[in-house]
Formats: sequence, C-alpha cells, structure tokens
Amino acid sequence: MDVLMPLDDGIKATKNIISQNKDAKIVMCSSITDDSLILSAYNAGACGIIFKPFIAEQALEVINSVMQE
Repeated sequence: MDVLMPLDDGIKATKNIISQNKDAKIVMCSSITDDSLILSAYNAGACGIIFKPFIAEQALEVINSVMQE
C-alpha cells in the first residue's frame, strides 16, 4: 500500500485494516524517506516498507521477509 493515496493516506488505511484484522501483513511503499513517516507506518502496523523507485528483487526481499514472520 502506498503511504500517500488520493482519498485516504496509507497510515490511516493501515490502522483501519489492523483494527479489523490483527494478523494482516501490510507492506507500505513510498518515495518519501522521512524518518517520522517511516515510524508512523510501523506504529500503524506496517510490517515493512519499500522505497520508490524500487528494484523488483529488493521488493521481493521485503515481501518474503514479511511473509516469514
């Protein structure tokens, strides 16, 4: 899920998903590398973050790591 989305931001959406399903595994993506935004994503319940532009192998590494948890 992208951190910034047109109708709702990814942080709010992540909180909403986690409130409905504590076992959800959410990987955020963003071109913004601000430390406070990253912390907010993890605090909302994100399991990983992929930074744009990303290389497919790096994205798969993050996704596979999250799926192993």
